[in-house]
Amino acid sequence: MKSIAYVQMIGDFLHYGHVKLLQTAKEFTGYVVVGLLTDKAANEQRGQTIENYSEREAVIKQLKCVDEVMMQDEQSPENNIKEVLKLTPNFKVYLFHGDDWKKIPGSDYVKSIGGEVVTLPYYKRLDRNKIEIKYKGNAKPIISTKAQTLKNLKRKLKKSYIEDFVIFITKDWKTNKIWILDNINRYLGFEKIVVRSSALNEDAYDESKAGHYKSILNVSANNSKEMTDAINKVIKSYDSNPKNEILVQKQTKDIIMSGVVFTRKLENNAPYYVINYDKTGSIDSVTSGKENTKIEIIRNIRKKECPKQWWKLIEAIREIESLIPSIPLDIEFAITKKKIVIFQVRPLAANKVLSNETDIDVFLLINKLGESFEEGNAYSDMAFWNPAEMIGTLPNRLDYSLYEYIITDGHWNYALSTMGYYDNEQDNLMVEFGGKPYIDLKQTFNGLLPLKMPTEIREKLVEYYFNKLFKHPELHDKVEFEIIHNCYHPCFDDDIKELYKVGFNENEVDVITSAVKIHTNRIFRESTRWFNEAQLGMIDLRKSRRNILKQIDHKSIDSIIDGIYNLLTYCIQLGTVDFSRMARMAFIGNIWLKSMVRKDMISKDFYDSYLKSISVVKVGGHLRPGTYDITSQRYDKNPNIKLTKISKKKERIEIPKVLKDKEYFIRKSIEMREKVKFEFTKNLSDALELIAELGKKLGFTREEMAQLDIKTILLSRRRDKKDIIEMYSAIIDKRKKQKTIYEKLSLPPILFSKVDFQIVPTYVSKPNFITQKSVEAEITHINYFSSSPTRNIVALRNADPGYDWIFGKDIKGLVTCYGGVASHMAIRCAEFGIPAAIGCGPEIFKKIIKGKVTKLDCKKQKIFVDNEKVV
Repeated sequence: MKSIAYVQMIGDFLHYGHVKLLQTAKEFTGYVVVGLLTDKAANEQRGQTIENYSEREAVIKQLKCVDEVMMQDEQSPENNIKEVLKLTPNFKVYLFHGDDWKKIPGSDYVKSIGGEVVTLPYYKRLDRNKIEIKYKGNAKPIISTKAQTLKNLKRKLKKSYIEDFVIFITKDWKTNKIWILDNINRYLGFEKIVVRSSALNEDAYDESKAGHYKSILNVSANNSKEMTDAINKVIKSYDSNPKNEILVQKQTKDIIMSGVVFTRKLENNAPYYVINYDKTGSIDSVTSGKENTKIEIIRNIRKKECPKQWWKLIEAIREIESLIPSIPLDIEFAITKKKIVIFQVRPLAANKVLSNETDIDVFLLINKLGESFEEGNAYSDMAFWNPAEMIGTLPNRLDYSLYEYIITDGHWNYALSTMGYYDNEQDNLMVEFGGKPYIDLKQTFNGLLPLKMPTEIREKLVEYYFNKLFKHPELHDKVEFEIIHNCYHPCFDDDIKELYKVGFNENEVDVITSAVKIHTNRIFRESTRWFNEAQLGMIDLRKSRRNILKQIDHKSIDSIIDGIYNLLTYCIQLGTVDFSRMARMAFIGNIWLKSMVRKDMISKDFYDSYLKSISVVKVGGHLRPGTYDITSQRYDKNPNIKLTKISKKKERIEIPKVLKDKEYFIRKSIEMREKVKFEFTKNLSDALELIAELGKKLGFTREEMAQLDIKTILLSRRRDKKDIIEMYSAIIDKRKKQKTIYEKLSLPPILFSKVDFQIVPTYVSKPNFITQKSVEAEITHINYFSSSPTRNIVALRNADPGYDWIFGKDIKGLVTCYGGVASHMAIRCAEFGIPAAIGCGPEIFKKIIKGKVTKLDCKKQKIFVDNEKVV
């Protein structure tokens, strides 16, 4: 069979590596077609080219080893190859490419038509980045030492400004100190100056050494002794190289904002401008770590989509990128009323080897997500059924689908409607954007209001809740306590007065109060019946589970799938519905306790003692860190865990009269919530083990089965084994590729509009502090069963029941990234009297796990990490 080689390339700065690839393709097939990317396609892939398309095409056409040049306007060569095959239908296509790409565009198509993909070693010595760094502009590199980089940029920048400076080397300082001091005074005047480090091994392409050397602020340019001391301190922080530079600059005045921009995400090279900033007017608050507010902006943002306060900075950054293309940069800046000042430009050394080939996929996905967003609604990852806590912020597809199947797919709504709450009559409370689970807040706000509240008042209330949350997004994980009037309590009449300030009249407030009070009293009145139903439900659930597991023929695929279906069906019927009611009543009980503390009806000390007296201690082999995660081992299958009964001292407290009529309800609802959850998760855990067993029979690992959804698994019944394997393989492969794109997305914890997909702000959460104790100890960050936390403060990402084993390890305290005041870990810490900060949020949590020693002061609601206050 005759063959043809297709080689797609940019061809900017054509060099030996390109030619060698083309010559090899020619020798292999005899005919070479070059798909030359247009300027638009090339810029999307690698950043702005030096040569335009016509110039690149003219050079490539001169090569003897090239038979044809085709214009390629897309990242994939598929359409071009189809055109080639119209003229040579019987030829075999070979797609040639360097081996520096994990996924070569068009490779799937070429293989599908019987072609082959041939990869050759990438010629690293003439890497395009290295060529551009060395030869761009006047053949003098822009990136050099800190001082020389600023010197090279100063006259080129139009959209930003670099303060005047004086540069000298340490060798000259030793021999010409007086002359240098006079020079500084002459060029920089009598203003405040900054003495900056600019060592030869600082801010290099391969290594940044950021913060390694000293820089001194607020030095007087007319005080020789002060300048001498500052310069000597900087030099003392260097090694002995006499050519290390010192950079002395005017200190910028009237700073409105200062910060650092990474032109790509540090951890995965995702296409975002990551801006860490501070508005206190300090020059170094961000770089020193004292202040750090963050926003992420997608790299292809347009002016009309970008807030005015950021657009000029984005323009300034893009100008610098155009002068130093294709290199991720770390840029220190300040914004004054008149200008944007650049303090430092250095390569983001950690990102230089990371791939950016998925950028276009990320841009397209963000556009798609924006189009699917329902305007007028909002979505939270921690409201109500808090999926970020239960299944994580980027869960496997199986985790997501199980949580949806068991909890959020209408079952919660049915349970609450039987209690007199509004019936949403919709199935999907949880929605997914880019692989991240969110809770629909329109359904949440409606679903937690009484059914018998007049429609027009309920709609007005829901609108008010949206407005309040928009003003206070940090409350999105506390909507049941801070936003929605979902039950009557001792402080209700005080809290409801806030509605007068936003346009509610007296009659409307009276109607709301009456509806909520009647509704709450009904729940108190009927609670005993629901407790009894839940108790009987747990008994039936245990019996049905035993019968289901006995009846499974483990040699039969269909029998295993039937077992999975039956376990989950009973889990919903005898677990989810009762658990939803118990959880709602536990929330009401907790709201009552907190309200009574606010009213001084009970003390905070009594509140802590009371929660400590509630016993829900249980340890079960079915538990796993990640209740819905098939890749996480159960306790009874993990050799690192020895199940021991966790003991605690029995607390006896005297119940005050003011609490006695509600005490049974509060205690019982909290206990039953945990008991029902403990029981129904046994069905879930057994179902996960059956799914893993099914995967093993079909040749799939747990990690691969985690890419499937539960409905696909259940629909596999009565199908041929070969068909199931083919179907699973295709889905798993697709989901793995999809997840590589999802991992590059930055998404906020709460979405208010489609703009939030492009501009991702940081919301600082207020942790839920448990107990009034104070403790200081080393921090142990636990990922599943990774380390021993004994006598330390433990840091967990999720407040998941599967981490119960830590309470048998004599821990001193607990902090979690996600979790609410009524979460499992909050209840457990209250029960054991362990000081905790539950639901710190991603930003605070990152600071905690990076430190060595953490102090929790729960009474004052403060957290210190290595003596620095973070909350």
